[in-house]
Amino acid sequence: MHGAIYSYLITWLGRIMEASPASSMTSSSLAAVLLCAAAVAFFSGADAKTTSAEVDLVTKTCADIMRHDWEWLSDDEKFCESRLRMDKKRSAAAKNPRDLALIAMDLAQRAVADADAKVAAVLRSGAGRRSKDTALTLRHCRLDYASASSAIPVCRAMVEGYNKQQLVPNDYFDCAHRLRIDTTQCWFRIIVTPDVEKLLLKEVDEARKRIELVGAMLEEMLGIVVNDHEPPRWI
Repeated sequence: MHGAIYSYLITWLGRIMEASPASSMTSSSLAAVLLCAAAVAFFSGADAKTTSAEVDLVTKTCADIMRHDWEWLSDDEKFCESRLRMDKKRSAAAKNPRDLALIAMDLAQRAVADADAKVAAVLRSGAGRRSKDTALTLRHCRLDYASASSAIPVCRAMVEGYNKQQLVPNDYFDCAHRLRIDTTQCWFRIIVTPDVEKLLLKEVDEARKRIELVGAMLEEMLGIVVNDHEPPRWI
């Protein structure tokens, strides 16, 4: 609505100026011009305030992390926002990056559980019978996910207590690093195993990216950017 009023006032101001050259402008015309200009400034300011209010914490935070060299986190803000908003109630009520970090950890826990369940199902189905290496790959993935699954609650407790007892930043980043290595190891094993890549890539990639999101949210929570978001060096 403000945009329409703004456009109308600009048009009206232009007509007044055309009809009243500076040399013959009457006091009433001048008053109209000044009144119109004041109205334009008012509505312009109102629009700016509305736009600012519409930018919520999720949108702002997801935009921020993409300026922190998270190119490896594919889909950019779309992935970040879409995943955090999966928990609609908590994401809408989030007051700070710590709240978002907790949401990201819970989402990561679910993704790791889903990926592990899918790997277990493929292993039971006999997908690895054609190759002993494939079966071994799947078993290694289960070990990776078992490690990540047991570490997430510990990391989450550290983040949950952040406001009461702040640890040194490296303690939080070490958690993120451990989780990242576990999920990335399985992801890499799967993408180089043609026998099961198509069967498992969706789940293992989702788990990997949600763990990346955890790392990004921890950076926001701590206000510290780690300038090393490249894949682990062993890849």
